[in-house]
Amino acid sequence: TVGITAEKDAGERIARGPDFFSGHVMFRGKRGLRALVVGDYNAQFGQGLTYWSGLGFGKSPYVINLKKNPLQLRPYTSVDETRFLRGAAATLGKDHVELTVFGSSKKIAGTLAVPEDTTLTDDEFTITSFQSSGLHRTESEWADRKVIYENTAGANLRYSKRSLSIGVTGVYTAFDHVFTPGGRRYQAFDFSGNENLNMGADYQCVVRNANFFGEISRSRNGAVAVINGVVASLHPRLSLAVLYRNFPADYQALQVNVFAENNDRARNERGLYLAAETKLANAWTLSVYADQVLFPWLTFNADAPSRFTDYFMQLNCKPDKKHEFYLRYRWRSNEANFNSGEPIDYPIAYFRHNVRFHAAYTAHPNVQLKSRFEWNMRKPENGRSTNGYLLYQDVIWKKLGSRLSLQARYALFNTPSWDVAIYAYETDVLYAYSIPAYSGKGSRIYAMAKWAATRGIDVWLRYGQWLYDDRSVISSGNTQINANHKQEIHVQVRWQF
Repeated sequence: TVGITAEKDAGERIARGPDFFSGHVMFRGKRGLRALVVGDYNAQFGQGLTYWSGLGFGKSPYVINLKKNPLQLRPYTSVDETRFLRGAAATLGKDHVELTVFGSSKKIAGTLAVPEDTTLTDDEFTITSFQSSGLHRTESEWADRKVIYENTAGANLRYSKRSLSIGVTGVYTAFDHVFTPGGRRYQAFDFSGNENLNMGADYQCVVRNANFFGEISRSRNGAVAVINGVVASLHPRLSLAVLYRNFPADYQALQVNVFAENNDRARNERGLYLAAETKLANAWTLSVYADQVLFPWLTFNADAPSRFTDYFMQLNCKPDKKHEFYLRYRWRSNEANFNSGEPIDYPIAYFRHNVRFHAAYTAHPNVQLKSRFEWNMRKPENGRSTNGYLLYQDVIWKKLGSRLSLQARYALFNTPSWDVAIYAYETDVLYAYSIPAYSGKGSRIYAMAKWAATRGIDVWLRYGQWLYDDRSVISSGNTQINANHKQEIHVQVRWQF
């Protein structure tokens, strides 16, 4: 496969052209050389604790889908300007053994500063932060673009046979400047320096109706993190899952994506997750989970060790292929600083309730409708609650044999505080995704059309608009809009040859 991607974000100067280019060439075989990629790619191994570039997902309504299934090497086709490797990689294999080696060298965005140590010259900068937004709209954002060299080299050796798979991964990362974390107390164990080494081992095996999996990893400073889980089918109508993770506050891994409350930051977390899924009747399914988490060290919004509790329940009804409904309830409790006006902040419990009702049904052979109502509530243990809701209607038109398909949404929302903002997935052009926050009071519409213009050529056109009732100015600074509405247009053309 061969792919090329060019992207420019909203607000960036047109005269400078696309600020992000990506391309790859990838070959897949079945014998000795099983994969070879040159250009931009992702590498994913184990359960994402030692190394995992690219996006991944944590907890979901599919409560027993805990185990990650890494693709090892795959071409990079996204427009995210951070989570990928640029170089070359190959997978060699014989019988049940595979060896994957990969290397990458690319420039990334960040903020550089001259250290206070006057014995250093002005050329010896330190890195104070890494920038992952991919936005280069202002001169300062443009100045942070491609100022840091990131070099990565690694390998994964894997043995797989029938129901058993064992792998060993090593990854070395180096920067051309020293990274210095902030001076806040919760950052005391953050990565610092200009190089890191992670070594890990992962496994998965099937024993009768149970699938065991896990990974253990060590960072350069000696900290060891571990994750272990099992998914078991106890009955044709009942499945259970258990997962335990222990990520010390001083564990340091720069590219991870692991099952956790903060899945891209595998540190300062110890938790036990229990889940069950049962078939109540032919059309009814009940999914539940409970997650108990301890943060042994300070966090961004808690100046003391804290706890997090998460309970989830979802009842699904699918009477036939044309109709599907579900009712979801989620209760969460976390501890965060309470600004009491005293010299010392102290954490208190904040409780969150979420209720969602979703219905998907076929109104016509060519028309599918999706309706949703969602309600959020947040309440501190010694204060008043804040409530918000979202209501939307989707209409999807797709006719068998037609080159054109259409989708549209109309939404009403009232979430007076960012604490009760509601996120909802929106269909976007190919290889892109959108999960905006419905925050404030107003309405939202978007519509997208896909047209198969001719053989090998597809065209996407998407239009969206926010209309707010609670403001006359949107955003601030360089992104300020002096109106109560804003629009966006996405256009994409794909040519396959």
